[in-house]
This record gives sequence, structure tokens and C-alpha cells, in this order.
Amino acid sequence: MKLYKYRCVDDYTLSAIRDSTIWFSSPLDLNDPYDCQLSMNPFGTKEEWRAFLTNTLPVGENTHVSKEELIRHYIDDRQIHNDPDYAKKLFQRIFDEMRSKIGVCCFSRVWDSIPMWSHYADGHKGVCVEYDSERDKNLANLFMVNYCNEYPTVGVHDTKETISSRFLTSKASAWGYEEEYRLVAGKGPLKVERRSLTGVIFGCSCPP
Repeated sequence: MKLYKYRCVDDYTLSAIRDSTIWFSSPLDLNDPYDCQLSMNPFGTKEEWRAFLTNTLPVGENTHVSKEELIRHYIDDRQIHNDPDYAKKLFQRIFDEMRSKIGVCCFSRVWDSIPMWSHYADGHKGVCVEYDSERDKNLANLFMVNYCNEYPTVGVHDTKETISSRFLTSKASAWGYEEEYRLVAGKGPLKVERRSLTGVIFGCSCPP
């Protein structure tokens, strides 16, 4: 599948072409503040919450409290299954922790979108880099973005993997013209096969 990345012409773009790299940014740095967000259904039984926290609860490196002790605190002491407001606050902390460790690289299926040339390629003065996802296994695990009018909802029945998938692949329907696909990895650069970079399209106002 051919994928396209609209870019302004700067040192980062030239380096990406020269060194065959793609860059993974934090979801928090995406241009739409409503992107990569979720709505939480906080209702569940005591045992459902216990299973959910076992699957999703992170434990900080500097804490002296075990994960099991934290879960016992939330279930038995705070009675989280009976406190929807507190449950939502805890979920937001878990969700923020998940997002902080993930990097996203965004592509489009189209190279001739006038709005995208304007938004992402320096008002048509930039370039659109073309990749072939079949020429590099690192480009194979793509997520197709789903365009919707409301945040996706998750609850205590959802796994960590399901939560990650939903917030990474959901975007407001107003952006549907982008026909976006995403790769997910750690933050920073990733080397790709040289042969996967199959073209560079110049914007109509790109200077010589």
C-alpha cells in the first residue's frame, strides 16, 4: 500500500529522506487537541474493577507500594466501584500514563489533498514523501483511523490493548478527507528500508 507524508522542507525532512527514517511523536503533540481522547464508562462490579486494574494499572518506578497493594487500596479502601467520579479520575491517570509512553507516526492514503498541502506542507511550498508499506515489515502494522462524531467509550470490560487501539485510531469526522493511517511505536526516529521510500512529490509552490 502506498502511504504519503506531507512535510515542509527543513532539516528534519531532508534528514528523513537522506537517512531513511520516520519520526514517532507523542499523541499529546498532535495538531488536534481532541485527537487521541476517550470517554470512560466508570460503572462495574467490584470484581470487574479488580480485573480491569490488574490489566491496566501502571506502577511508578519510585514507589514502594506493590501493584497488588494499590489495587487493594482502590477496591477495598476507596470503594472505587461505588464512586464513579473517583473512578473517572483514576482512569484519566491510567490513560495519561499509557499515552505518555506511545509514539505515533501519521500517513495519508492520498497525495493530492489541497487542504493537506496547505496544512502540513508549508502552504504547498513543501513536499509529500511516498512510502510503500509492502517493502518494509516496520510499515506493515498499520492502524486505519476511524472518523467519528464522539469520543470512543471504554469501560472496565476493555483490556489495555483495546483501550490503546480505540484512542489511537479515533479522530473527529471533520478530518475524514485525510484518509489517515497510523503506525505506533516508541517515541523518536525509526529506520526504515531504503527501498520503501518510493518517491518525493514537490508542492506547486516549492522553491527550486
